[in-house]
Amino acid sequence: GGGGGGSGAGSRAAKFADSLSDPTFADMSAEAAEQALEPRLTAAMKEQLASDAWKERVEGLKALQDALEAVDTLSPAEVMAVCRFLETKTKKFKETNFQIMSGTFSILGVCADKVGEGLPDRCVHLTAPVLLDKLGDIKLRQPAGETLTKMAQGAGVNTIALFACASIEETKSPKSQAEMLNFVGTLLTAFGLRLAVKPVVATCKKCLGATNPAVRTSTINLLGVLRQYVPALADMFDSEKPALVATIKEKFAEVEKVPAPAPTLQEHGAAAAAAAAAAAAPTSGAAGGAAGSAAGGAAASGGGDDDDDEEEDDLIPRVDLNEQVKPELLAELGDANWKVRKEALDKLTEIVQSTKRITPHIGDVGSALKARLTDSNKNLLITALNILSMIGKALGRAGARRFLSLFMQETFACLADAKDAVRAAALAAMDTWADQTRLPAVLELECLPASMTSGKPNEQKLVCTWLTQKLEAAVAAGTSLPSMKSLVKPLFACLEDRSGEVRHAAQGLLPFVARSVGLDKLKKAAGQLKPASQTAIAAVLDKVELPAAAPAATATAPVAAAPAAAAADAGKGKTTKRASSAPRGSTATRKGSASAAASSGPASTAAASAAAAGAGDVEGAALILNDKKAHREKDDKAMKVLKWNFTAPREEFVQQLQEQARGCVSAAMLSMMFSEDFKQHCKALDILVEAVRPVEAAPLGDAALGNLDILTKWTTLRFFDTNPTVLLKTMQFLQDLFNLAVAKEYEMSDYEASSFLPYLVLKTGDKLESVRKDCHTMFTTITKCYPASKLFCYILDGLKSKNSKQRAECLTEIDNLIQRHSMSVCQVGAAKALKAIAAQVSDRDNNVRSAAVDAIVTCYNIVGEDVYKLMGSISDKNLSLISERIKRTAKRDGGSASAAATTASSSAAAGSASAAAAAGPGGKDTAVVRKGAKHGAGAATAAAAAA
Repeated sequence: GGGGGGSGAGSRAAKFADSLSDPTFADMSAEAAEQALEPRLTAAMKEQLASDAWKERVEGLKALQDALEAVDTLSPAEVMAVCRFLETKTKKFKETNFQIMSGTFSILGVCADKVGEGLPDRCVHLTAPVLLDKLGDIKLRQPAGETLTKMAQGAGVNTIALFACASIEETKSPKSQAEMLNFVGTLLTAFGLRLAVKPVVATCKKCLGATNPAVRTSTINLLGVLRQYVPALADMFDSEKPALVATIKEKFAEVEKVPAPAPTLQEHGAAAAAAAAAAAAPTSGAAGGAAGSAAGGAAASGGGDDDDDEEEDDLIPRVDLNEQVKPELLAELGDANWKVRKEALDKLTEIVQSTKRITPHIGDVGSALKARLTDSNKNLLITALNILSMIGKALGRAGARRFLSLFMQETFACLADAKDAVRAAALAAMDTWADQTRLPAVLELECLPASMTSGKPNEQKLVCTWLTQKLEAAVAAGTSLPSMKSLVKPLFACLEDRSGEVRHAAQGLLPFVARSVGLDKLKKAAGQLKPASQTAIAAVLDKVELPAAAPAATATAPVAAAPAAAAADAGKGKTTKRASSAPRGSTATRKGSASAAASSGPASTAAASAAAAGAGDVEGAALILNDKKAHREKDDKAMKVLKWNFTAPREEFVQQLQEQARGCVSAAMLSMMFSEDFKQHCKALDILVEAVRPVEAAPLGDAALGNLDILTKWTTLRFFDTNPTVLLKTMQFLQDLFNLAVAKEYEMSDYEASSFLPYLVLKTGDKLESVRKDCHTMFTTITKCYPASKLFCYILDGLKSKNSKQRAECLTEIDNLIQRHSMSVCQVGAAKALKAIAAQVSDRDNNVRSAAVDAIVTCYNIVGEDVYKLMGSISDKNLSLISERIKRTAKRDGGSASAAATTASSSAAAGSASAAAAAGPGGKDTAVVRKGAKHGAGAATAAAAAA
C-alpha cells in the first residue's frame, strides 16, 4: 500500500500534480450499463427502481447495495456500469429526495470499496463534484463524506482534493464552500500530506476574501491543519487585511508546536502505486509541500533541509535581492554621513521584510552589509545585525550555509563591544544563522577558533558560552555531536586566559569537546604544550565529567563535519582568520614575500611530503577522484550557481568554490587552499605539483583531471594575489597540469575553458616577463587539448583590455596562432579578426602597434592582397605603415611581394584607379586594377604578382 506518507511532522510529501487530467477510462452508455448489470439485477429490483413511489425506489437501491456487497470484488467496467446506471435512475444525480440520494451515495461507496483494479477515473469525474456539492446538505453530508473518503483511498487523496478546489470556486453556495474546505482538512488529518499544496493554498487565498464568515472560518481552520505540514505557510498571508492576518497568525500560533497527527487511513490499489511513482520521480508535477516540524528540523543538518527548501520554493518562489536593491542604495550604505547610512539601512530593512524569501545570490548587498557590521555608529551597527538576522532566515538553509563564513567573523567581533544592545543583536544574529545552517557548519568556520583566541574577553567568553548552549541543546535533542578538533587548541588557550570569566566559560565548553574528540586525545594534545601549560591543562582535564546524555562522537553531517576535523589538523602553528581566499594580498603576503621566495621552485616528493606534514596530518590523497564534475557543469548551465565571471573575486565566489571543492580535495588540502596565509597557498601548490608529476606516471593524475574545473578556478583566484612566489608556483603547476592533460589525451570542455581562459589571457599583461612567457607556453600546450579556434576567440577578446602589455601580448599570440594554424583559426571570421587587429595599429603604445602590424603581415603571407579587403577602411598613415612592413619583410625574405606592396602603397596615396605589373621568374604578366577610395585610403587593393 502507498500509506499516508509516514507519520507525524517528519513525513514528507511526494510530488503531486496540481491540476486535474482528462478521464481515460472508456465511457459507457446508459443502455450498455444496464445490460452489463443484468446479472446483478433481479426482476424485483428493476420493478422497484422503475417505480414512481420513492419508497419502492429506496428499497430497490437497498437491494442493489446488498447484492454488490455480497460480491468479493468488482471490475472497473462493472463500477463504471453502476455509475452510469445510477446517473440514469437519479435524473443525472439531481433527484430531490434525500433518501434516494443517500442510497445512491452508499452504493457508490460500496463500488469504491470493492473495485479491485483501481477506481475508474471517469467514475470519479462523474460523481465527485456531486458528492462534494452535497456536503452542504445537512441530510446528505455524512453519506457523501464517507463515499468521498473511500474514493480518496481508491483514486488518490490529491484527485479528490483537486476536485474540491475546483468545486469550491464553481459553487455559489457558501454552505457548500465551507463544508468542502472542512472536508479537505479532514482528508489531511486522515491521510497525511498526500496532496499538492499549491492549488489548496490558492483556493484558500480566494476564500479569505469571501463575504460569508463561515467560509472564512473554515478557510482559516484548513490553513491551521496545513500549517502543521508546511511551516512556510506562516509567511504567505502577510498581504491580507490586518485583522485577517492577525486571525491567521493566531491560528498558526495554536498549531505551531503541535506535531501533525499520524495518518489513520491509507491509499490503496492503483492510487497507492501512482503516489509511490510520484515520490520516486520528483520532477513530475508540482511540489506537494514540505513536511516537518520545528523539532524534526532541528535534529539534523543533512541534505533533507535543502529538499524542504526546494519544495517550499515551488510554493513560495524566492525573490532576487539584487533586483530589489538599486546601486544608489548600495552607495548610500557606504556614505560617510551617518544619517545617509541610517536611511539606507532603514530602506534595506523594509526590502528584506517585504521579500521574506530571497535567492542565494545576494551579490554586492552582502558586501555592503558586511561593511556595516563594523560601523562606528552603534545604533547603525545594531540595525545592520538585525538585517543580518532577517537575511539569514530569508536565505533558507542552502543559501545561509553558502554565506555563513562571509558574515560570521564580523558578527563574532561584535560580541566584544561594550554596549549590551550590540552584543544582544550579535547573539540573535548568530542564533538565526546557526538554526538555519546547523551546528556542524558553524563549528567548521575557520573564524571561530580565531574568535576564541581574539584576546578580547567579552568576545571569548560569549562565544564559548554560546557554543555550550548550542551543544547542550543538541545533546538534549539526541543529536550526535559533530567533530570539534578545530576547537582543541583555542579551547586550551581559553582555559589559560587571564580573564576568570573566559576560563569559566571554556570549562563549560570543555566536556562537549572532550565527548566529541575523546578525552584521551585531548590529554595527548595537552602533552604537546609548553611544560607550564601542560600542568595547568592536565589539572583541568582530570576533573572533566563527560555529558552523560551525549551520544558517541560521530559527525552529524559526514560531508560537513569531516573537513572541519581535518581543518584543525591543518591549522597547526597558525589559526587562519576565515575560510576565504582574499583576492588582495594579505598582510602576511605583503610582509613575507622575501622569505617565501626562498622556497619557490619545484619541490621534490620529500619536500611535498614535508609541506603536507607541516600543515597537519593529511589523511588520504590530496586530490579525490569522483564524478561530481558533470553535476557542477549541469548546475552551471542551469544557472543554479554563480557564473565564474568577475573583475576581482568577491567573497561569494570564493565561498562557492570552497563548497564545490569539498569532497574533491582532502580536508587538509581544502584548509590550505582557502587559507588567508600565502604560505599555506605555497604548500598547497607544492603538493599539487607533485600530484601531477611526472606526466607519464602522475600519482594523482586522474583525480587532477577529474577536478580540472576546481583546480583551474582556484588558480584564477591566485592570479589576483600580489605575492610573486605564489604566482610563479601557480604558473608552474598549470603548465604541469596541462602537460598531463595532453599526455592523457584529455579534451578540455567549454565549461572548463570559460572559467579559466579569460583569466589566463588577463595574465598576459602581468608586469613579470616570466609570467607573460609562461602564458604563451601554456597557450601552445592548451591548443593540444582544446580547439585553437576557440582559444583564438578568448585571446581576440583580450584586445579590449586597457592594459597595453596585455594587448601587445595578445596580438603576439594571435600572430603565433595564425602562423601555426593558418587563417582557419579565426573562428569569428577572418574579416572580423583582421579589423580588430588593424584597429590596434593606431595604438599609442609602440609595442602594440608593432605586434598588430606583425600579425597583419603574417596574414598577408597567407592570403596575399586580400588582406587589405579584410581589414576594411583604415587611415592612410596606418596603411602606409603596414605596406612598408610588408615591403621590408618581402625584401628580407627574398620574395616577390615587394612590388605588390609598393603598388599598394602608391595606389593608396594616389587614391585613384591604377595598374601595375610585376614579372616573375616565369615571365608571366598579370594586370592589376585598383579602385580608389574616399580620401585615397582604406580601399580595396590589388597587385600583380607572378605565379
